[in-house]
Amino acid sequence: MASKHILPTTPARRQSSKRELYTSPSYRPHTLQTDFPLPSPNLGGPEPATLSWPGPAPPARTSPLAPEVPKREMVPEPKTVAGAATSTSTPTTKPTKTRRTKLRPRKAALKLTPAAVEHLHDLLDQPDPQMIRVGVKNRGCSGLAYHLEYVNQPGPFDEVVEQDGVKVLIDSKALFSIIGSEMDWHEDQLSARFVFRNPNITEQDFSSRAFTIGIGGPVGSGKTALMLELCLALRDEYNIAALTNDIFTREDAEFLTKNGALVPERIVAIETGGCPHAAVREDISANLLALEGLQAKFGCDLLLIESGGDNLAANYSRELADFIIYVIDVAGGDKVPRKGGPGITGSDLLVINKCDLADAVGADVDLMETEALKIREGGPTVRAVIKNAVGVKQTVDLILSAWRTTDGYSISRKKWAEGAPRGSGDSPVAVKKVYKSPYKAA
Repeated sequence: MASKHILPTTPARRQSSKRELYTSPSYRPHTLQTDFPLPSPNLGGPEPATLSWPGPAPPARTSPLAPEVPKREMVPEPKTVAGAATSTSTPTTKPTKTRRTKLRPRKAALKLTPAAVEHLHDLLDQPDPQMIRVGVKNRGCSGLAYHLEYVNQPGPFDEVVEQDGVKVLIDSKALFSIIGSEMDWHEDQLSARFVFRNPNITEQDFSSRAFTIGIGGPVGSGKTALMLELCLALRDEYNIAALTNDIFTREDAEFLTKNGALVPERIVAIETGGCPHAAVREDISANLLALEGLQAKFGCDLLLIESGGDNLAANYSRELADFIIYVIDVAGGDKVPRKGGPGITGSDLLVINKCDLADAVGADVDLMETEALKIREGGPTVRAVIKNAVGVKQTVDLILSAWRTTDGYSISRKKWAEGAPRGSGDSPVAVKKVYKSPYKAA
């Protein structure tokens, strides 16, 4: 058997993968000179030693000659007559006629319901005559928010809508978003406000996914604690289920299960494995499938979803959550609300948690609430100590008020009228009671 010899090798030198680019000016092939002149004799000195090559002389080194490029024959340019067009001139083209599109009638900019007309009359009936202008503002990830304001005179490009003796202005910057909408007046026990229904926005199909409450906020702000309190407050009266998001674990879902929030079958966990905001905003497919699975299994009235802890730039997609709650805590400092971000400015409800720790960390809760109302343009803000169920009742009332304005509430009422049971089944027995909410849903 022949022996195999392994020769030691030296590490190869790291070479660049870039190749030099040779262009015609920089690389010109040429031949080396073969006949060199002999050295001149040393005058007055010893004769130079004659070098001799031992053995036969090596063959002369030759270099390949550069290929000869054939000379280009000069072709005489054709003579042109003065005033005549040259052969290189571009031919003239006939101007094309622009096609005129057939104009179609535009939709009405805004329609007013009788209830809206009545309340607009009351607002406009005042000693100092003013006008009402409707506009929209971008609320970050939550989309557009309508708002009304008094103005003394219309802007140069404002749209004017007159109906039943009422004149309303539409901000020119908001016309594209508001065109075709219907303005109505909604009133219940908790609030009274104008409601806008935009036909250009696709409505949520609540038969495939119930009204969904999305809870977000930074790490440790109290999202999971709020999930637990909401489950305890809603489970006896409404059919609910919960979905949690964690990056690498199922910690939040296990916390809800151990503390008896719901029966384990109604709690589902998703491990996102990446940025938490991506699973609730950019790619919501995993959460949508989980929510639709819970809806198909239990026929829920309400669904709760908790995102993984993230920074102030995170918020839910409106295709995933119908009511967004953003939770911050005073331990992060009273500067958090004025920093803004989609979570604070675009959420439907801002919860300032751990208010009992304000003195310990030197935070001013009054300042936080004032700046939150300013940056959120009057959006609801709740002070809370979720661990002690402080602020939970106000949060539940706002959730139910928003739900009652949707078709999801009508679907649930129809099911109840047909004899569907209320609540979320048998209340689970908690393995370890950490929190106990004193609030019960009305």
